[in-house]
Amino acid sequence: MSAPIALAMVPLPRPAPGVPPPSPAQRLKLEGKEYARAERCLANAVYFEARSEPVRGQMAVAQFVVNRAFSGFYPNDICGVVYQNANRRLACQFTFACDGKSKAITERGHWARAVRIAKETLDGKIYVPEVAKSTHYHAIYVHPNWVGEMKKMVRYGLHNFYRPYAWGNGAEEPVWGSAAMVANARAGKKE
Repeated sequence: MSAPIALAMVPLPRPAPGVPPPSPAQRLKLEGKEYARAERCLANAVYFEARSEPVRGQMAVAQFVVNRAFSGFYPNDICGVVYQNANRRLACQFTFACDGKSKAITERGHWARAVRIAKETLDGKIYVPEVAKSTHYHAIYVHPNWVGEMKKMVRYGLHNFYRPYAWGNGAEEPVWGSAAMVANARAGKKE
């Protein structure tokens, strides 16, 4: 008898061409009330952080939140990422979560767009290739001390998006959406 092969040594099959990888909602096992809660948290982040930005910038913020949930360095759920350290005044991940200002939604059109972007991101219908695996961003009018440790990925509107050099390119982290399908198709042609 031969020795068993370690599971880590068994190569995984390539995804079937044209079959999308699991969506963020599927990977995070979001259904029912948990899906609705995650969608609301993600829409809050898009609305309060980027509602006046170009639509692509709003999508980038949504993708950034999902990237953090998958990174292993932040909470592994959408609301956990959005509201991390919300109890620390002006020391949280998203200023809107801890600045003490009203969270009233006053711009219905912007809110409807934020909800749509959140839903489509969770469902794997939105993936912005230029944002890639970005896990950090800031407004261009601030200069955080961590920028020197980051690779700048893209700028949309008033936001620059980054990924830490020390974390690599994120190749081991999940991708989703049509960009992932294109990447899978290219990988299949190369082999």
